[in-house]
Amino acid sequence: MKIVICWPSFGPYHLARLQASFDFLSSKGIELIGLATASSSETYKWKTVNKDTEIELRVAFPNCSYFKILPGEMKRAIHSILDEINPNAVVISGYSLKDSQAAMAWCLSRRRLAILMSESKADDSPRHPIKELFKRYLISKFDAAICGGTPHLGYLEQLGMPSERIFQKYDVVDNKYFELESALHRADKSLSIGLPGLDDRRTYFLASSRFIKRKNLPRLFQAYKIYRNRQPDGWRLIVMGSGEEETKLKRMISEEAIPDVVFPGFRQINELPAYYAHAGAFVHPALNEQWGLVVNEAMACGLPILSAASVGCAYDLIKEGENGFKFNPENVTEMAQAMERTASNSTARDVMGHRSREIISDWTPQHFAKNLWKAILAGQNRGNPQKEIFT
Repeated sequence: MKIVICWPSFGPYHLARLQASFDFLSSKGIELIGLATASSSETYKWKTVNKDTEIELRVAFPNCSYFKILPGEMKRAIHSILDEINPNAVVISGYSLKDSQAAMAWCLSRRRLAILMSESKADDSPRHPIKELFKRYLISKFDAAICGGTPHLGYLEQLGMPSERIFQKYDVVDNKYFELESALHRADKSLSIGLPGLDDRRTYFLASSRFIKRKNLPRLFQAYKIYRNRQPDGWRLIVMGSGEEETKLKRMISEEAIPDVVFPGFRQINELPAYYAHAGAFVHPALNEQWGLVVNEAMACGLPILSAASVGCAYDLIKEGENGFKFNPENVTEMAQAMERTASNSTARDVMGHRSREIISDWTPQHFAKNLWKAILAGQNRGNPQKEIFT
């Protein structure tokens, strides 16, 4: 039996899930293949994956960026690779992108199981009735799904998929890597020498995101300014990432004379634990966010979380007052209060960090692997006579 998991490109998050799935499925005698449409994407600047692994990794368009591939070329290449592999089930990332629809079309024409990986929720953006009807049609073609968390499950149910065929914990990271590496950096501060912003040993709030409008960074800076006006000797703010708003954001910091804000740029995964290790808390202010895997990373590193209530992971991962605080992303005063409340109590902060680790221990790549298998079995048990059943 063969299973293919498809993504637009491979990054660290995907490899962690693939490895856990490979380990779990291999024990059942099942072959797992990872299929990426392209070698890179403009969305994330991860270095090209060159991982020594037992997993067979296929790339339909090596040395090519995802958004430069024409839809027709994409469909032909994906169908050709799937024909060659001839899997019993294909696990597909989303339903709206052209490569996802190409993989779905292959499953329908070859009578193979199609399993959806989804992190959409109802409030991601304004919903239009006609588009929602089309989504219901697409969702009906999938045999089962694995999704982010509670809000994402609810949206799939809203789109017509029965709850017994939906499983959670799609959105996970390699917790063990982040926990162990951040512990090393805490124990040996010399490991962080040379990384922008870390030569200064003062505590800081940490944020990490693409520099685009929906990430809400201008309001984060306004809130931080309020906090520093109240606490002149307060924590610094380090904001990792890059994107189209970068020049505008840096100009805002300069023009408004907001102190102690550091932009270390986009950092690769081997550098991230250093930033998590020495932070006092993690802040995620996005106006809308399907999940927010950076929150998983920060929790695995033992940080309290300050998050907009609109962030997809907030419902399942952030327990108010236990491991952090939620705020209205449009209310800068509320955001500033969460900062001040967190920075003012080191004892409570340590307890919150410990609680973060406890909560995120139930969201690992191993949970993804087990729930993916449950989704495949549920899809098979759907009893669709048009599908080839396997054992």
